[in-house]
Amino acid sequence: MGPGRPAKECENEELVFEFENACRGGDYEFAPEYREELLQRLTATPRPIDEWHEDDGTVLWWSFPIEEPPYCGSPLDADWPGYHTHWTSLIVPDNPKGQT
Repeated sequence: MGPGRPAKECENEELVFEFENACRGGDYEFAPEYREELLQRLTATPRPIDEWHEDDGTVLWWSFPIEEPPYCGSPLDADWPGYHTHWTSLIVPDNPKGQT
């Protein structure tokens, strides 16, 4: 068996689907990968800047102690402030049911 796609590449619904499939299918080699990614997306545990990759895209950037709202973007942006040290995922919701 094995995953459909790596956990970090999956959209939220696909990530849940892959995790459930891995668990149901007894594919415990891959289940932790999906579980960890789900937990990262569902919690506000800040990750250090060296864990960011351009494939992570736009995220929320923080400096500690928190004294201002986060910067939303990436270090590749022309207006990147350059002093943020940690990031959290930016959850983009799906369209409400019935809207496209």
